[in-house]
Amino acid sequence: ISNVHKDILYQTLQGSGVPLEVDPTHLQATVANITPSEHLTFNHREIPTENPTHNLPLYIEVVVTRRKIKWVLVDNGSGLNIYTLKLVKQLGHTEEDLESHIITITAYDNAERESAGTITLPME
Repeated sequence: ISNVHKDILYQTLQGSGVPLEVDPTHLQATVANITPSEHLTFNHREIPTENPTHNLPLYIEVVVTRRKIKWVLVDNGSGLNIYTLKLVKQLGHTEEDLESHIITITAYDNAERESAGTITLPME
């Protein structure tokens, strides 16, 4: 590991809180949980300058199985990302890959449809 990498790790650990009651033998497990996060962070170059305090939904572009997918909703868990079965197949999956967890989706006009199932897609 390079000195630059060591410095970054050291700075990360300095900024992390470890309760004093954590037994040193369990510190390795604690350190393993410092970096995984469910938070997205953006640097100043990635934040639009025209209205940095907007209150609109945030969409990002992701790559799944070497295919770029635009307009992925970043949400706190109350929303859904809905993809067509055609797109799921283009990503190399079949209907058998879908979990049979059927969700009733209500649109803004109160029309209801059931999903074909759910799938977790790994982002690159």
